[in-house]
Amino acid sequence: MSMLVTDPLFRRMGSIIKIGTQRPLTEADAPPLDPSVNPAHAPATYATLDTSRFWRFFIGCFWAAGAPARMLVGLGIAKIAIAVATPILLRSLLEQLPATSNTATIPIAAISTAIALGSMGIVGALLQQHWFYNALQGFSIIMNGINERVVQQALRLRRSARATMQTGDMVNHLSSDTDALCESVFVLPEFANTAVQSIAVIVVLWTMLGPATLAGIATLLVISPMLFLVARRYRKLDSVLMEHRDQRVTLMSQILQGIRVVKFHAWETSVKDEVQHVRSQE
Repeated sequence: MSMLVTDPLFRRMGSIIKIGTQRPLTEADAPPLDPSVNPAHAPATYATLDTSRFWRFFIGCFWAAGAPARMLVGLGIAKIAIAVATPILLRSLLEQLPATSNTATIPIAAISTAIALGSMGIVGALLQQHWFYNALQGFSIIMNGINERVVQQALRLRRSARATMQTGDMVNHLSSDTDALCESVFVLPEFANTAVQSIAVIVVLWTMLGPATLAGIATLLVISPMLFLVARRYRKLDSVLMEHRDQRVTLMSQILQGIRVVKFHAWETSVKDEVQHVRSQE
């Protein structure tokens, strides 16, 4: 059952927080591992996902996470509703305030609107915490599933096939590349939420401000191409970084495997210089 139903306020974390105020936390203080994020229980769905197309595989990784992915979609819809309702309630409250100063009766409508507006902020903050909780849970599930698939595939390779793959490539497949796929639990919901929320907020602002909303739309149109160029540049640099990281990890693996030879021939200085050279490029 979802944490949003069983423990909406994360009360089970209270004991850990209390211990943390008294002494540094240790491994023994950690709560029991959730079975859903146990590597031994990785979903079998990841072993059959189609990898021929990147975006199909990327989206498939997200939905294969199961309950956390569905919760992220539901929480995203709730967040959009709160984002749209908040300015509407705020405007309603501001319109009701002048009338409250000229009446002797209790302004029930204004008080109710204020309570609703405050509740929106509280509920929104709570839903945001549950959003991150489910995102991190989905992240771990995808990590376990993809890593198991990579390891199983590596074990099925023949010696000749394994010889063509550097150790650094394998390490990156199990770390950086897997992390990139795990980011689907953040990227996909946030992209969808941002797109829908932007459209909804623009519609609400147009009903409230009229043509003045065009200034905000123009700002978005100016900033969006700049963000796209920055992201494109970052992606290119990240690809180059991965190549240098492959070389460094492979070199370190070779050194560790032949450390006796290095020590026997007193090659420590030359090996150190070579590692520093590769590291400086990275």
